[in-house]
Amino acid sequence: MKILYGVQATGNGHITRAAAMAKALRTAAFEVDYLFSGRPCDRLFNMEQFGDFRCLPGLTFALRRGRIDTLATLTRARPLRYLFDLLALDLAAYDLVITDFEPLCAWAARRHGKPVLGIGHQYAFHYPVPVAPGAHLTAKWILRHFAPADWALGIHWHHFDCPILPPLIEPLAFAAREEAEKILVY
Repeated sequence: MKILYGVQATGNGHITRAAAMAKALRTAAFEVDYLFSGRPCDRLFNMEQFGDFRCLPGLTFALRRGRIDTLATLTRARPLRYLFDLLALDLAAYDLVITDFEPLCAWAARRHGKPVLGIGHQYAFHYPVPVAPGAHLTAKWILRHFAPADWALGIHWHHFDCPILPPLIEPLAFAAREEAEKILVY
């Protein structure tokens, strides 16, 4: 099976999750190509596990004090470039698209009739989980439609009695840290 894995690269959480998934997908012998969007390629680091990945501007949100800054988001958006990249993205070789809240891959898959698996914290909000008081209907709509998926695997620290997974992290990082702490103690 050949997979296109799209990752929203604005923060390190999506990339960390994709790194844990990359190892699992490699172990399962899937052929995976990675596409990162939302951050310039020259500002990405520790990307060796993703091989010869692609990087595109995509769409992303500007944040200020933990909230979406609508004006900054709109002024930084490059809708014509996004549309060009969307129309140019060829998915003929792929059997599945995985999106970690990366909209370009998700919408290209919709356009080409390819199945999409969404993995990420944002997909947890497809279920009845607590949200901040006064959550705006626009924010709820964005969470549903920004990077649409046929199947959504929400990730959160608590399951809220919903089919939500705990955070995906690389366990070896913790094992290495424990070993380093043992060495430092002696």
